[in-house]
Amino acid sequence: MRLDKKYKSLIESGILLGSAVLLAIFISLSLANYLGNSSMPNVAVSTTSMMPIYRGYEDSSSLHPFRGDILLVRKVPVDTLEVGDVIVFNATRMGGPPDPVVHRIIARWQDESNNSFFKTKGDNYKSNLNPDPTQWIIEERDIIGMVVIRIPHVGWFLLALQTTLGKILILTLAVLVLFGEEIFDYLGIRKKEDEKKEISNGNNIQKSDKIILKENSKPRLSFLRKKESIYIVIGLSILLLFVTSNVLASFTHTPTIDCFAPTDSSRNQSLLSSSEQSMIHLTSRSTILTGNITTYFYPIVIELRSGGFFNNIDFFEIHVNVSYGFYRWDIVNNYIGTHTIGGGIISQITGIVEISITLASRGLFASEPISHNFLINLQD
Repeated sequence: MRLDKKYKSLIESGILLGSAVLLAIFISLSLANYLGNSSMPNVAVSTTSMMPIYRGYEDSSSLHPFRGDILLVRKVPVDTLEVGDVIVFNATRMGGPPDPVVHRIIARWQDESNNSFFKTKGDNYKSNLNPDPTQWIIEERDIIGMVVIRIPHVGWFLLALQTTLGKILILTLAVLVLFGEEIFDYLGIRKKEDEKKEISNGNNIQKSDKIILKENSKPRLSFLRKKESIYIVIGLSILLLFVTSNVLASFTHTPTIDCFAPTDSSRNQSLLSSSEQSMIHLTSRSTILTGNITTYFYPIVIELRSGGFFNNIDFFEIHVNVSYGFYRWDIVNNYIGTHTIGGGIISQITGIVEISITLASRGLFASEPISHNFLINLQD
C-alpha cells in the first residue's frame, strides 16, 4: 500500500529532524568533553578591554552586528596555564565587576605550598596599558577556564537576548522559522481556493483544477530553482573572495612586529632600532610581584602585522637578558593587516638590558620566524 504524500512528507521531515537532533547532541557532547565541563563553556565579548584581538563594543549597552566575539572556554589544570594565555575569571572577590573578565596572563608564581597565583591585563593599549589593579591577585578558585577558540562577530546575537527588543525580535523570527511555511501555505491555499471558485463558473471544474495546478506549480518551481542558484552563486563568490584575498595577503602582508614607548604617540622611534647611541628610556612601570625577587612590568605598545588565514602570527616572545624576564603572547585569530596592542617588558632588574623578540608564524604559507635584539634602559 502506497503512503499518502502528506504522511510520506511527515515521515521524511521526522527522519530529517531526528538526524539533526542526534548530530547536535553528538557535537554538543564532543565539545563539552573537549572543553572539560567548564562552568561557562562560552562567553560573548561585550567590552573593548581585549581589542583588537577579541572584539567587543565601545558601549556595552549598544549592539553592533560586526562586533562581539564568542569565545569557547576550556577548563584546564591551573598548573598548565602559562604567561600569555587568555583566561576567563571572576573578579568580584577582589572588588572587580560582577561579570566574568577575559584578560591575558602576564605573570604567574607559586607560594611555599605550591598554590598558583596570576597577574593579568587587557590587550587594549588605549584603556589597559598597565596591568590590572594591584588587588587583583587571581587564585585558582577564581579561574573559570582558558580561551581556546574565537568565533568572530556573532557574540552580539547572545547579547541581544539580554535586551527586551532583542527578545521580541528573536521570538518573532523563531515563530516565522517554525510556522512560516504553514502561514504562507495557508495564505496560498486561500488564494488558490478563490481562484478555483472563479474558474468553477466555467463548464468543466475538473479541467479548471488541472489548469490551475499547471499554472501555479511550474512558475513556483522555476522561481525556487532560480533563487537557490542565486544563493549558491553568492556563497561560492564569498568563498572565492575569502580564499583569494587571504592567499594574496599571505605574500603581501607577511607577519612583522614593531614596538614603541607609550609616550611615543607619533610612532616615529621604534624600540627595535635602539642602540647605545640612541638609547630609549622606559620610566613607567608597575610592580607585579614582590618578595625575594621583585618583578616589574614596563608597558610598551606593540604593532603586529599579520597576513591572513594562510600566514598569520602564531606567537611572539620577549626576553630580558635571556633569563631576567619573559613575556609570551599567543594569537587565536587570523586577520589581515596591522593591529596595535598593549604589551610589556617584564624584568627583575633595572638599567641597560638586552631585549630579544622572536615572532613565529603559522599557516599554509607561513613565513620564517624573525628575531630582533636591541638595548633599552629600564629605569626606576
